[in-house]
Amino acid sequence: MGRGAQSKTSRMRFCRKERSGGYDEKMKRGVVILLSLAMCAGLCACGNPPQTVPTEEPGATLDAGQSTPTPSPAPSAPEQGISEQRAREIALADAGVSEDSVTAIRVKRDVEKGVYVYDVEFYAGGKEYDYEIAAADGSILKKDFEVEDHWYHGGSAPQTGISQEQAEEIALQRVPGAQAEQIRLNLEMDDGRMVYEGKIIHQEREYDFEIDADTGEIISWEEESVFD
Repeated sequence: MGRGAQSKTSRMRFCRKERSGGYDEKMKRGVVILLSLAMCAGLCACGNPPQTVPTEEPGATLDAGQSTPTPSPAPSAPEQGISEQRAREIALADAGVSEDSVTAIRVKRDVEKGVYVYDVEFYAGGKEYDYEIAAADGSILKKDFEVEDHWYHGGSAPQTGISQEQAEEIALQRVPGAQAEQIRLNLEMDDGRMVYEGKIIHQEREYDFEIDADTGEIISWEEESVFD
């Protein structure tokens, strides 16, 4: 081979090396760029956790400005509170009334403003007493009494066809087992006629009634549980 041919061959090899070297440099740069982009994407993913879109339950929609209602907490049962009998004793002692002088009494457990209480209502000495006692410690929260008001004031009682004792017997016959000390009776004027208006509390039942004071006829009679 002549020198001209050898020189030409050498130049071709040199050009191939240059082209090969340039291609390798481009490949390296591309790999570096791809690695850099991958690292940036990984850092962004770590720094910004995915956010969840809140979902609404089917059918549960709120108007603008309306807040979700929160249920009122249920009152907790008193721990080692007083008994119904103890509430009864506290009320009678505060009123200065003996058990024997009570004509009728009712004790009902209730809830007032999230607090368990005993409502104690009784009649004695022509007065009606009403107490509200905390079931937790027996403290008296409220108390009240009023004098039974007849339609007449002073003087002798008006003449009637039946006596108060007879009216009591008529009412007690409607409640088997009830005793005279469980009845309360007043003589009043109602719609132009004389009536005995009364109440019987027996075996956790309350009976309200009216009896015609002239004929002894039962005009009205209602019955309900003392816990209603």
